[in-house]
Amino acid sequence: MAEKIFAEEFWTTVLSLRLLVCLGALAADRLFETIHEQAKVSFAPRLNHVVLHPVALFGSLVERAERRFNRAGFVSRFWRGAFVCGGLVAAAFVAGFLTDRLLAEGGRALSLVGGSVVCGVLIAHASLDRHVGCVEAALRKGDLAGARGWLSHLVGRETLALPKDRVARAALESLSENCSDATLAPLFYYIFCGLGGLFAYKAINTLDSMIGYRGARFGLFGRVAARLDDVANLLPSRLTAWSFGNAAFLLRGCSGRNAFRVLQRDALSLRSWGREGFVDSPNASHPEAALAGALGVRVGGVREYRLHGEVWRAGREIGDGRKHCGWRDLQRARRLVEIAVWLEFGILALLCGTWW
Repeated sequence: MAEKIFAEEFWTTVLSLRLLVCLGALAADRLFETIHEQAKVSFAPRLNHVVLHPVALFGSLVERAERRFNRAGFVSRFWRGAFVCGGLVAAAFVAGFLTDRLLAEGGRALSLVGGSVVCGVLIAHASLDRHVGCVEAALRKGDLAGARGWLSHLVGRETLALPKDRVARAALESLSENCSDATLAPLFYYIFCGLGGLFAYKAINTLDSMIGYRGARFGLFGRVAARLDDVANLLPSRLTAWSFGNAAFLLRGCSGRNAFRVLQRDALSLRSWGREGFVDSPNASHPEAALAGALGVRVGGVREYRLHGEVWRAGREIGDGRKHCGWRDLQRARRLVEIAVWLEFGILALLCGTWW
């Protein structure tokens, strides 16, 4: 058995199968989004009480753990948060590993179909594109209130007072960052670590989105979750940025050269990350800078966040192009991201081929 596990032919077969699963996952994700939208029209508002997404179920566990352990006591909030984070991520990894083994026992056909379905459920490329497309459509019609409403599904900041150009900028930022977090990073971890790695990554990402905030309530309790998310996204965020830059060479109206120039100048390095004491994420600025440079716009700036009665401001401007963004920029960005997803898939396939 040990010889089989370390055999080159064995791993070549596994990686090839995982690449095929990723293709199936992208198709399944698009299919699930279409079915979901049709079901919302037919069965809303009862749908949310019938269909429970695995990430939503995991989120409910995080909420319960936070209410139970995020309190003052003999053990500090930091260590309580570390215990919760480590336990939930470990549980997610074990669940993914066992699912992988169960599918493998059923043969390659079950691994391919089952893996495609599981991965398709856990990525959100089609949903992200649809929400950004709705912001684009609302701005095109001049419906600022509608654009703000759709944007609120994408970002955690205040959107009610944002002007038209800031709504478009916020949608661009969300599209760039979530392309990495919700699509390419999960596929990256699945290819190299199987469903165990995919489940663990989604657990880390969900923990960060729920408790990885600053402020009195989560500053200590969610610190480990935030730092784990930073580490988990170090490589995927940079691969995403490079894919944006390369895709810009293929899309009319975009500049690949400018994308890499802005990426080199404005994206945070690991050195600045350590020097600034984890004030800013070392990852989000990479895809944002590449997308801003490709489109010739500016993104970022100071953003206001409100959570549990606390208000704080963070962020900095990225890019040196136009300050005002519009629906045409969102349209080009969506096309760029679609090309970039397939380019990164090709990069991952090349890495697998080189590795083995």
